[in-house]
Amino acid sequence: VRVAALAATAADLAELERIVNDMESTLGDIERFVQLDDEFHRQLAQATHNPLLAILAESSGSIMHEVRVQAHHFTMSYATTI
Repeated sequence: VRVAALAATAADLAELERIVNDMESTLGDIERFVQLDDEFHRQLAQATHNPLLAILAESSGSIMHEVRVQAHHFTMSYATTI
């Protein structure tokens, strides 16, 4: 995150902000929220302007997508049991 914060352009920051705004509007839709979360992390890696980090984010994307889906389902089921 620090590298992205230091290297990000105004366009990078605008894209990250757009994604966050879209995420806020999809809080009831876990799958859409996770898709946007994936997009956010890819964009964050792109904002570093380090090709290695971008490749790493892209290659781990499908694994992390499933982890995020499971984490959100767990969080939602836990919240409804309290």
